[in-house]
Amino acid sequence: MVQNCLGKDVPRWQKLTKEDFVDTIVSDTDDEIDQVEQTVATSGVYSQSIPDEKFYYTNDVGESCATEELKKLHERFRREIIEKIAKEKANQPKSNPPDILTFHDNCKCKIRGHHSDTETESESCDSDECIDDSDERSGSVSVDEQLTDNKDKITHVKMSESKKHSTVAKREVIRKRNHPAILHSDVCFNEIGQMNDGPECRCSWAAKKSGLRHNKYAGETVIEKCNLSSSNSHRLWHYILYAEPNPNVVVRRSTKINYQDRTYELEGFSVFFHKSLPLNFPQTPLSKWTSEYNIKFMKENMPTRTSYYLKALQNFTIEDLELFHHYLFIDIMEMYDLKNYPLDNIDGCPYYHCLPRFVYSLPDGGKEILPMSVVMIYLIENYHPLVTESEAQFLKQDADIFREFAENVRGSLVMNANKRPSTIRVDLIDKPDFLPNNPDILFPLVTHFGVRPSSHTYNSNAEYQKMSKEYLRMRKILAMKRRVSAEERGKLAQKASQLKALRNDSQLKRDFVMSVSSRDFYSTGLFPDIVQHGLLLILACAHVRFQWSLQVYEQERIHYVFKNRSLLELALTHPSYRTNYGTNSDHARNTLNNCGVRSSKQRVHDRLVQQQLSARKRGFNTLMEIMSKLGSKKAEQSPLNHNERLEFLGDAVIEFITTIHLFYMFNELDEGGLATYRSTMVQNKNLAVLAKKIGLDEFMLYAHGPDLCHESDLRHAMANAFEAMMAAIYLDAGIDECDRIFGHAMFADSKELLSTWFDLEDHPLKQDNPNGDRHLINDVPALQLLTELEKSIGVTFKHIRVLAKAFTRRNIGFNNLTLGHNQRLEFLGDTVLQLITTDYLYKHFPYHHEGHLSILRTCLVSNRTQSVICDDIGMTKYLVTPKVMQKSGMPVLRVKDKADLVEAFLGALYVDRGFDYCKVFCRICFFPRLKFFIIAQHWNDPKSQLQQCCLTLRQMDGGEPDIPEYRTIAVEGPTNTRIYKVAVYFRKKRLAVGCGHTMQLAQMRAAENALIKRSDLFPTLKNTTKHSAAQGRHDNGPIAKMKCEPTDRTKQHILFNSTHALQSNAGSSLTDDIQTSKPQIISLLDLKFDADGCLI
Repeated sequence: MVQNCLGKDVPRWQKLTKEDFVDTIVSDTDDEIDQVEQTVATSGVYSQSIPDEKFYYTNDVGESCATEELKKLHERFRREIIEKIAKEKANQPKSNPPDILTFHDNCKCKIRGHHSDTETESESCDSDECIDDSDERSGSVSVDEQLTDNKDKITHVKMSESKKHSTVAKREVIRKRNHPAILHSDVCFNEIGQMNDGPECRCSWAAKKSGLRHNKYAGETVIEKCNLSSSNSHRLWHYILYAEPNPNVVVRRSTKINYQDRTYELEGFSVFFHKSLPLNFPQTPLSKWTSEYNIKFMKENMPTRTSYYLKALQNFTIEDLELFHHYLFIDIMEMYDLKNYPLDNIDGCPYYHCLPRFVYSLPDGGKEILPMSVVMIYLIENYHPLVTESEAQFLKQDADIFREFAENVRGSLVMNANKRPSTIRVDLIDKPDFLPNNPDILFPLVTHFGVRPSSHTYNSNAEYQKMSKEYLRMRKILAMKRRVSAEERGKLAQKASQLKALRNDSQLKRDFVMSVSSRDFYSTGLFPDIVQHGLLLILACAHVRFQWSLQVYEQERIHYVFKNRSLLELALTHPSYRTNYGTNSDHARNTLNNCGVRSSKQRVHDRLVQQQLSARKRGFNTLMEIMSKLGSKKAEQSPLNHNERLEFLGDAVIEFITTIHLFYMFNELDEGGLATYRSTMVQNKNLAVLAKKIGLDEFMLYAHGPDLCHESDLRHAMANAFEAMMAAIYLDAGIDECDRIFGHAMFADSKELLSTWFDLEDHPLKQDNPNGDRHLINDVPALQLLTELEKSIGVTFKHIRVLAKAFTRRNIGFNNLTLGHNQRLEFLGDTVLQLITTDYLYKHFPYHHEGHLSILRTCLVSNRTQSVICDDIGMTKYLVTPKVMQKSGMPVLRVKDKADLVEAFLGALYVDRGFDYCKVFCRICFFPRLKFFIIAQHWNDPKSQLQQCCLTLRQMDGGEPDIPEYRTIAVEGPTNTRIYKVAVYFRKKRLAVGCGHTMQLAQMRAAENALIKRSDLFPTLKNTTKHSAAQGRHDNGPIAKMKCEPTDRTKQHILFNSTHALQSNAGSSLTDDIQTSKPQIISLLDLKFDADGCLI
């Protein structure tokens, strides 16, 4: 009776044939994706400056120098703008930030810089008080909650870290909204070292001494000051910063200057560096604050000079540029945390100077650039009161003049240095009576459409957060239920209405409108496009500074220069590092909201990008959605801009390197000893030490928060970054360069160890016959048998004894033919297979996170898949068997034994023919099966899938979720042929029964039967089944449909084939029983692929 439970209708799985490769995702190339532009191009348009002899003259070396008139202009600019603004800002009423709480009282990481690189360093910060979730810094801010200083002083010592961050955020929001100089309570302003919810840096004293987030860049030195009265053309390198699209295209009005009957429009900035840009670096940062713009540097078109110095652009001095920089970036944009001095030494020179390019297009295609003297005069003349009292009286009386005035001012930037923030964008000009209870009934109103920071909105309101979580949870649970009662619908609607009420609260909305009197406001003559250009300039220059530091890393630390520098940047980017502004992120966001280009399209697009970047990697629906995606035919770049995927590849690279060296260094050591040595070398503790040796922590990009203040967390991140670095080098230069860098990082302190590591002896079987051992074939019957295998796969071994060793199992005693069994080769082949499959998955599955890639890899290299490949090639008949054992016939191998045989064969193939042959073998025998695993969901075993489905049916009361329970209900048969009968229960109700020769197999079949027979219980399963089937039909066409829809199975049964068929035949190509036989593959190396990666 029990035996009848075993499935009888098992589809016939046939050999691997040429037709099985049609319409698969096999690619004939392993080349990485097309590289983005890595070099600095030359502009196709020439530029020329307008002569201005009144303010500039040219010295003997061709530099522009300041005349006495220009020096007077400088004094006037300082007096009428810079000093006036500074005086007004100094007279603002003060409300200083509170004292910074000590976030590291109970944490030893505050003395991290005093530790050595010994293993005790990883344990130097074990206090739980140092662990904090960065999202909680602003997660519980309530603008109505008041905190008293006395109470805080009493409780600070006993506060947890998360409570301290929450307390600081609450207090800071309250302080800023009630600041005596605030322009409006809903608008945010910038302060030195402060974010919207507290201090920017909360690191320990020792941590502040290092790291890019603390403005510490490797290789930087203090720059000698430029001569302020000249252009310094002999020491500056000139580049043009282009933004695509140009911000002046998307704004209503752009910044323009009329001069000599011509209109000059702001094109962007010319940037002057004290050294040339790297020859090879990605122009656009991987993590940037906007996805709407692409930025790149270009050289000025100067065909007359070989060396690249300043020539075409004249009529400016460094003093001009510094005065303009201070006015725009400090006075208007208020970027107080802008760090543009190397080592923060203001006695030196900033690492860049910038010049606004006001250009006029010439008929011949060239561009004419305004001299800085004209720009400074324009700024001085346009810095005047927006409306005087007499003008306000006139505007109030004449509607036509008011309308014309409003149209001229609309869209511009206006400044009131007595308020915070000082500068805002004018979106509308309204009459004084537009604002109810307006105390100033004379001056027009300046109306600004603002955006509140997240710390001021309902997203950071504790009540809203709690209710939002309850609503989402309730909606998800009800979506999983088969029937929803009226009472449950009512509760959900009530939650939704409460959420809507909170969103509609004007005090918590993201967008707001403010109207303030124009009294004391000054016109600037500037428009938001110059602010947008300025923010892009900050990002671009910070990116260049980072790239310069990477040159130090390449030349001094690893002694290798990347061809694709974006891989290096990606390897150093921690998942916490999402948006890069080049400075204090809240300062940049506040300035963008207050003064930047107002673009609803940009906000919607950036919100979508942010959601994609922060997409959940966990959850049943997310898992099923991602795992239903098929791979691309060609290598593609992943949109995930952090190093977790590279870390997944780097782990396989390091494991491969260590395995190869250990395999050849210890010829007599068994696989157990090799595994022990390897695990010691690849553990995170050792990798963190290696990362420290090459100074990786000095170049890592991660969020400036409490995430990695814990020493153990930082060292774990360093170990991951080291793995990602090895992967980046592997993709850029290959495995040999990885081997060199890893070896020197590991043993650079000892020449003897370094020599031992790199000077490897050849395999013993190859040492016996350096020129090959095929002359032994005629004398050894076992070798003659192996020639049949060579013919069937199209590969000829130079040392056929190595192949014979791969087919010598452990039960065969020591013999002179193979000098041992195949366990060491199996250990080697397993690593080779891991690297090849990991490399392929990384390149061809760009949307999968590292966890999803791991699932696919596990499915692809599983014992079941390899056992099927073993049967397809017919490896078992080539086993080396002594004559005395041949009498008992061919041995019956288990699934594990067959898998070991495939891995040993791969190890032998690597030893004799090299890595490329192994890649071809995997591309032919392994990778085409991925399509069927994904479509049939064979990556997800029935037990796991049943548990995932049950977890989606949790109750609304918030208790522990129910999981399926397996009970053995019968055991029959003798010990060697015993059959188990297992029933699976959910919430004390039996779902199905399964039988098998082992307990695990019976449980699998019970779970599988439950998914098939009780599919009505799992609505999520039906949705994912439809999605997966649709994906397969869309991506694979009629051929995939023919292979994945046998005539004797329904669609439901296809997705949940019997576990017996899965265990016996996983990975083979599905064919119908009535299908005709197909021609067998002649040779692996004879196969050719077209441009789309399909077999010819």
